[in-house]
Amino acid sequence: MANTQRTKMTRNNTAVLLIDHQVGLFSGVRDIDLAELKHNVVALAKAAQVLGLPIVAVTTARDSMWGETIPELKAVLGNMEILDRSTVNAWDEPRFVERVKACRLKCAHRCRRFRAGKKASSRSSRSMRAVPSAITSAKPVSPALARWASK
Repeated sequence: MANTQRTKMTRNNTAVLLIDHQVGLFSGVRDIDLAELKHNVVALAKAAQVLGLPIVAVTTARDSMWGETIPELKAVLGNMEILDRSTVNAWDEPRFVERVKACRLKCAHRCRRFRAGKKASSRSSRSMRAVPSAITSAKPVSPALARWASK
């Protein structure tokens, strides 16, 4: 087994991706109480805002099939644009991938600004290359994400 080094999640290398938190999709959830699920999702979004983490939200077929983002989450996100896509896998949507890459650039800029005047260690350099880590979807990581993270 290859020796893989883990990177500690910090606000400089982490983003929260909120994928498919839609009214129509919540109706199919059976393994957790819907009130608890909504509470957890809203709490995650609020925590991300308090910590200054970038948030990217995306839906699938909002106007034709699965409906709007749950109102509780929309209220927390305020005027933030929630992308809508027609693809099943969010990583197949170029606009979503670009938003995630933009988060990576913002995180790297924040990290450089924080370290200004300090000697950069090899560990902090590695953490700047880390893929945004907090993904709130049960979907498996796609090969496209793996390729992007290895760049």
